[in-house]
Order: sequence, then structure tokens, then C-alpha cells
Amino acid sequence: MSGFPQTKPELFQRTIGSAVFSVFSWRGRMTHDLAEPIPGAPLLDVRAEPGQALGRLRTSMLAFAQWPGPLRPHFAYGELTRPQYELAHAMHLANHLSAYRA
Repeated sequence: MSGFPQTKPELFQRTIGSAVFSVFSWRGRMTHDLAEPIPGAPLLDVRAEPGQALGRLRTSMLAFAQWPGPLRPHFAYGELTRPQYELAHAMHLANHLSAYRA
């Protein structure tokens, strides 16, 4: 909604980033280094209470659902439509939650 702290160059977004998102979309799942932070974003506190993290996630999801304005480009994938962003977020969250398999 508001953009990312740092973005990949536009050429990367239009080529490699776009191709990677297309592959993830085609596969219906994303895989990435779960420990790699978003470039320029503050590090997350791994000691945070799970309820706190869930609350932050819920707040972000509601804000996204209610956002009336244009969406900023993704830092790696570039311009995405709202449905593409929804897919990217769902796949990203699923990838992180996969770390908690029993």
C-alpha cells in the first residue's frame, strides 16, 4: 500500500522479478529463504509474543482489504494487480507457516 523501504532496480522487477512471480503463480506456491528480511525493513523481534505477531498480521490484512487507493510496486516483482498481490501475500504467508509443520 505504501511501498517498500528498498526496491530492486526496475529492470530486475520487469525481468527476473516478474519471471519469478510467474513461476510461483503457476506452481501455486512460493519458496524463499524464510530468514531473509525484506530489504531495508526493520528486523522482526523473534522473541515477540505469538499473539502480538498474529495481531499485527490481522491488522495488516484488514488494512489491505480496506485500502481504496493504488498499490505501490512490489520490491522484487514490480507492478502487481490487487489479485496478484493477494496471491503473493497468501503464498508468502503459507511459505512461512510451512516452517511449523509437525
